[in-house]
This record gives sequence, C-alpha cells and structure tokens, in this order.
Amino acid sequence: MIGFVLIGGILNLLLGIFVFLQNPTKRANQYFSAICFSTAVLVSFDTFFRIDPSLLILQAAFATALVTAMLVIIWLEDFLELNWSMARKIVFMLPGVAMLGLVFVEGAVIKNFYELLQFGYRGEFGPFFTVYSTTIFFYLIVSFYLLIKKRHTASFVLKRQIVYIIFGIASYSLLGIFFSLILPNFFGIYDWTLLD
Repeated sequence: MIGFVLIGGILNLLLGIFVFLQNPTKRANQYFSAICFSTAVLVSFDTFFRIDPSLLILQAAFATALVTAMLVIIWLEDFLELNWSMARKIVFMLPGVAMLGLVFVEGAVIKNFYELLQFGYRGEFGPFFTVYSTTIFFYLIVSFYLLIKKRHTASFVLKRQIVYIIFGIASYSLLGIFFSLILPNFFGIYDWTLLD
C-alpha cells in the first residue's frame, strides 16, 4: 500500500517539475507546480501516517488538502486570465485560511483516530468537520463554475484544455467524496478512507 501511494506522490511531483521547467517565469506554471507539490506533500503525510500514526500528521494532511484546494482557485484565476482584484482574491481565500487554523485545534476537525486500516483509518470527526468539508466543497464548486463560465468564451485550444481540467477535477472530487465522506458517514465503512 505504501509503495502504491508513494508512486502517486512521486508522479505528482515529477509532473509539477516538468510543467515548471517548461516556463519557470510563467505564473500559471508556478501555481500548477505548487498544486503538484502540495499533492505530493499530502501523499507524504499519508505515508508518514501509515508508518507512525499520530494526530498531528493527520491534522497536517487535512490542512494540506485544504491548501491544495485553495491553490487550485489561485491557479485557475491566473490560467483563465480572470484578473481578479486583490479584494476578491482575499474574499475567496478567507474561508480556507480560517479553516487552516481550526484544523490544528485539538478536537475541532478531527478528534481522534482509533485504528489504522489497510487503505484508511477509523476515527472520530470533530464538530467542525462538516465546515471543513463544506469549505473544500465550496472551492470545488467555484472551480467548476469558473471553468464552465470561461469555456463559453474561450478559444478552441483553451476549450479543450478546460474539458480536460474539468474531467480531472471531477474524477478526483467524486472519488474523494465517495471514499472520504459517503462510505464512512453513511455506511460506516472506513476500510477505503484515504486521507483527505
């Protein structure tokens, strides 16, 4: 299991390096590389959690998942050339920044974990877990909205790129929602719950 997860992290890191090296001065490439790096860090936390489980590593994984979602919004704003004002950027980042602080408050988002399973863990969520999940869901909805809205006015090449981005975000989101929210919360199945 650890090897399988590590391969995903390494591939994300290599993708980020490849995109960055294509044009290191382009901001969209820098942001995309940051997303890849953040995902690789998330995979690292998953690996560390399997080797030496601790609540701090679990909290760090939750925080990294949130940072990754925020980076997607920042990248899309630049990639789609939306030219948001600084005030608008701050408004979109405020929920994530607020949740970042709460993730590390003991018992707020994740109270404890009881058992490490082959592909997940069994634990107890805190009172702000729903707010945490809603924040990530908010960033997903904003991502889809921005992509779909831009697709209507984009050039042919950008339209194709947007379709691939939508497919990637949708696939990642649906799998994450199914394994991290639906199975544990509605069916009590934690065996496949990877870290957020």
